[in-house]
Formats: sequence, C-alpha cells, structure tokens
Amino acid sequence: MTYKQKIEKKLIYNLSDLLNPISLTDFITNYWGKEYCYIKGESAKFKHLFSWELLNRILLTHRLDYPRIRLIRNGELLNPATYLDYKNDRRGSRYSKVNSEKLNQELVKGTAIHISSVEEFNQEIKFLTDKIEKELLTKIEATIHIGLNESKGFHPHFDAHDVFVLQVSGRKKWKIYGFIENHPIRVGPSIKSEISKEPIWEAIIEQGDLLYLPRGMWHSAEALVEPSLHISIGMTNPMSIDYLLWLADNLKALEIIRTDIPSLLSESEKTIFIEKIKSILNETINIKSLNAYIQSYSGKSQVKEFNLPKIQ
Repeated sequence: MTYKQKIEKKLIYNLSDLLNPISLTDFITNYWGKEYCYIKGESAKFKHLFSWELLNRILLTHRLDYPRIRLIRNGELLNPATYLDYKNDRRGSRYSKVNSEKLNQELVKGTAIHISSVEEFNQEIKFLTDKIEKELLTKIEATIHIGLNESKGFHPHFDAHDVFVLQVSGRKKWKIYGFIENHPIRVGPSIKSEISKEPIWEAIIEQGDLLYLPRGMWHSAEALVEPSLHISIGMTNPMSIDYLLWLADNLKALEIIRTDIPSLLSESEKTIFIEKIKSILNETINIKSLNAYIQSYSGKSQVKEFNLPKIQ
C-alpha cells in the first residue's frame, strides 16, 4: 500500500495519527515518561492493525514457543506443556506447535494469551512501529493480548518500558495505581508489597481507545465476558546507564582504560590514576558522543528493508 493510499484510507501510519486528537507536542510535553494518557477513539481506529483471522492463521501456521507465546491465568504464567506440543522435524530438530484443543480448554477457563513481536506478522504494525521508533528514538516490540472470557492478566505490576495500549477488538477493564519508584529498572520484592490497594484511575477501555503508560506506572488489566484483543506497543528508551556502558565499551581501545587498577600502590599513585580516568571521561562525555549513542541505539543508521533479488 502506497503512502497516498494510506492517507486516503485514513490508516494509522505515524505517531500523530496514533495520538489524534492530542497533538504530538502536547503528548511529549505533558505525558511522555511522566503521566498516563487515555485517548478515546473511533471503534475502527485500530481494526487494520490486527484481526481474529490473522490470530487464527498465526496459531495454525507458525512454530510458536515459550516465551514468545505465554498463557496467564489469574495472574500466573502457565507451564508451556499445558498448551504446546513438542515435535521433531525430519532432521531431528525440536520445535513446538500450539495444541488447539488444549488452548481452547484454557480459554474457556478465562486464560489470557500473550504473543510477542507481532510486528513480524503484520506489515501494518511493522510500518507503524518503525515510524514510532524513528520519531521517539526508541526500541519497540509489539505484543497482542487476547481473552475470550472473564480473564485477568498479571497481578498489579509495572513494566520496565513505556507502553501504548491499542484496544483493537472488544473491551477491557484497566486500573492504574501510580508510581512507587521513579525510573525503575526491575521490580524488587519489597516494592510489590507497597502497592496501593486503591487505583488512582480505572475505566473500561473500548474498541478504538488508546492508553499510554510510562515506565514504572503500576497497573492491571482484566477482560470482560466477551472476546477482547489489544496490542501493547512496548518502547524501551535509552537510559543514562546505557550511555555510560556504551562509552566504556568504546573506550576499550585506549590503553589507560585497559590498564589494571593500581590496587597495591600508594594513595598518591591511585589519585594520579583516578585523575587520568577523569580526564578521559571529561573529554568523552559531551553532546557529540551522546548524539552518537542515541543514533546507534535507535538504529537510524540501519537499513530495515530487503530488496531481493536486487543486490546493492
């Protein structure tokens, strides 16, 4: 489909389309990385991105394995053996296929299905996620979440990345509990017990609606007594620690960085060593290296298309 055809059909092809009627400037200024955002949309807004027909085709034709496909019941992950069959191909290599009978039995019980990296199955999702990656300088993985009966996903939790929730079909009840820790990397056991029992916001998200959740915002989702399908666009943004680790890797070419720490020398000699390291860092940590890291992280220099049988 050409760019012109996308416009004529009013399909979502960039971040501004996704956020409409909120402007991109408004979103980045007031919500990006700071606050949740709920946008009411037309019921058919995300219809072209995914469908039940595509889901059935994926389950039938692809060799899905855990953790790419996960089943969750009452907040807990199920053993993959309860819904996957493991087989050997003619070369003896092991592979897995979804067992339709076992899967149907789980869905009746209110089990939810998660399938990750669905941008690889649908050109429209891939087109959109590539656009968002370039606009927000982030890394993206899209996941579909399916429920056919009353079902609960995970218990209240936060994600270590920002998320756009696109309700493609049906409805789902969402609860948001707010932040406990700013800019978290992973969940600590002591944090889970501190989550408030009362949500700061809750609503039933309907077909065509969008919900944005910044990293670290506690939430939960629950399907109603009806088929529900939504896409989560997970955005992993570069952190300060990533930049420092990238710098360290690039500085390995310098002899001083490869030198052993003078653990057994005097304090004055250790001080000289530290000053040399600080001097290198002062010369290296600047806007030029930061922009170089951002470019390498976002993959702007990488070509994400193939032109076979042409070779360039």
